[in-house]
Amino acid sequence: MNIVKKFNFTLIAMIMLFGFLFSTLPASASSAPSDIDSVQQKQVLFSKEPITDEAVLYDLAKKGKTDLASDKLLIKDLKFNEKLNKEFNIKSYVTTQKLKEVRKIDAHGKTVTEDSYATTIFTDISPQTVIKSGSTYIQQPAADTSVSVRCTQTIYYSYRTDYLNSIYWYSAKLNKVTSKWDVLDSKMTIKNGYVRGTTYGYKVTSFDPHSEGALITHRGTASGEYNLISSPISGATYTYTPYWSDYVNVYPFACHVGGQTDILITRTVTGSQWTFPYPLKVNYTMFP
Repeated sequence: MNIVKKFNFTLIAMIMLFGFLFSTLPASASSAPSDIDSVQQKQVLFSKEPITDEAVLYDLAKKGKTDLASDKLLIKDLKFNEKLNKEFNIKSYVTTQKLKEVRKIDAHGKTVTEDSYATTIFTDISPQTVIKSGSTYIQQPAADTSVSVRCTQTIYYSYRTDYLNSIYWYSAKLNKVTSKWDVLDSKMTIKNGYVRGTTYGYKVTSFDPHSEGALITHRGTASGEYNLISSPISGATYTYTPYWSDYVNVYPFACHVGGQTDILITRTVTGSQWTFPYPLKVNYTMFP
């Protein structure tokens, strides 16, 4: 009888011990809230992988579908010189993907929101059926509507909102720039491709309290601000990652983050050459 009592007591003790151990184990990853990051007071409100299928992105751009309606201003601001406009049909389309939205609350109770975006702009170019006579251009009867070269540029950037002392502070930074050139006409060739990173504005030196430093300028032309591809391959993607990671304050003037790609296009049958500069600058009027 004593043996039975001792066995029952031991069994009860083991059950209680196991119950205690299971109650103190951390919750598994599958049961944890999916919108809470590993860092305390950091909440991921929205997150998705970027669309990498260019055909899908191109279709979205042509249909005007975007997560940032103001990106249409990029088309308006995209200017080409007279020679390019005269000798080429140029059509551009843009779309923006919102990739992530994070909200943080610091030790002082300040709320910070950071959004990540990828803006892609496609430019289709095809030669006009024109000939140059002296200083004038003469239109020919037929028009070549097929796309000869498609230039694709994407800039990845972050936009930050700080709410401090009843004031909203806005800043942005460039994360990377990618570019691709597709040659769709056998009579065209490309060379000397540049992928540049650009940032202009007053550097944020502290977020809490919010303060700024000197004006910083990255125009994509200085050493270390671009990637040169002497012999680009049609359809290949080239990337420039900036060596700086500065946030700049967003004001309603020339401050921006962005990129620029350049390519030299040659028409093999005539030997004619054109340098095609392709700036993409997200500024005050386009930030959300």
